[in-house]
Amino acid sequence: MTLSVGLLINPWAGIGGPAGLKGSDGAEIVAEAVAKGANPQASHRVLQALKVLATDASNIRWYTAAGDMGEDSCLAAGLNPVIVGQAQSYPSSSEDTERLAKILSDHGIDVLLFAGGDGTARNIFNALGPNLPVVGIPAGVKMHSGIYALTPRAAAQAISMLANGRAISVRHEEVRDIDEVAFRKGIVKTRFYGELLVPAVDEFLQGVKSPGQAGEEDILLGIADSVIELLQDDAISILGPGSTTMTICDRLGLQGTLLGVDVLRGSEMLFPDISEHALFEFLSEQTAPTTIYITAIGGQGHVIGRGNQQLSHRILKRVGRDNLCIVASRQKIASLAGRPLVMDSGDSELDSQWAGPMRVICDYREQILYPMGVSKEFSYE
Repeated sequence: MTLSVGLLINPWAGIGGPAGLKGSDGAEIVAEAVAKGANPQASHRVLQALKVLATDASNIRWYTAAGDMGEDSCLAAGLNPVIVGQAQSYPSSSEDTERLAKILSDHGIDVLLFAGGDGTARNIFNALGPNLPVVGIPAGVKMHSGIYALTPRAAAQAISMLANGRAISVRHEEVRDIDEVAFRKGIVKTRFYGELLVPAVDEFLQGVKSPGQAGEEDILLGIADSVIELLQDDAISILGPGSTTMTICDRLGLQGTLLGVDVLRGSEMLFPDISEHALFEFLSEQTAPTTIYITAIGGQGHVIGRGNQQLSHRILKRVGRDNLCIVASRQKIASLAGRPLVMDSGDSELDSQWAGPMRVICDYREQILYPMGVSKEFSYE
């Protein structure tokens, strides 16, 4: 049996994340991100998946678009794809994605492997509807949709199971997206757009992002007060996005950034809404103790790689695992239903090294240890 797989990449997906732009939709945002020193990462993430799938080369027939929308990544992985078309604009547009997705479908593919964020998922839904199986490689800034794999290699595992004749049930998962203009103003407006058909392997899928639970306000205040007690006058604190970390700024009387990354020295705001490039340059000149405080995404469990791409693998390496502190209520941890926290930094070796029990501040002076990593049965290494 030969599995026909279509590959489609939004090569500019996620480029706005490291630059602190909260998204990548539109040529203007792409240009601004490039001007701020951001580099495209989507093709790199696809290559991580394709290198795994190269071992199944005899079982897969690849179809893709020309250049950076698929062909380049296939060739880099040693694959020989059939080219079905190319982008008609540069940078490639949502219209290119939808048109090429339809062409791939017309070639009779069994499953579509695509890379992007929620905007790309919308394009795929618009083009294909709910009946062609898809596997999403997470490459965007915001990924509220439930159709993405936990990591690029997890996506490869799902395709590999199909290529090797494993029977996999499928189910429909939500495609959601937000208003990026409102998002950049700190307002989160999500909308349901439809459903796509995905392999029903929970160990691979990230799930739909869960909203905050009612009645958590006092717990968030307790978490914030616990963190504030840990702050040292000359130490550096890096606060990731989210309402949990935002509460820390509120308690300090600081103007924090709900959807960005802020840097404090002691209890004073040093850099609000900093970009990855600026943060790395700042840390390169620092000798002061540094701690990163981040929260987990409810229902998904990601602590790195979803909405906080400013915290790149090179920044994580500089700060170190022992200086990463997760802040999340017990309700948020309970929403994971026993699944581990997920780190998707773009560096699979680093993700593996950092797996294991992580310290989680879950209330005032209350901490738990909770595992981070992928279960051995479905390990993508």
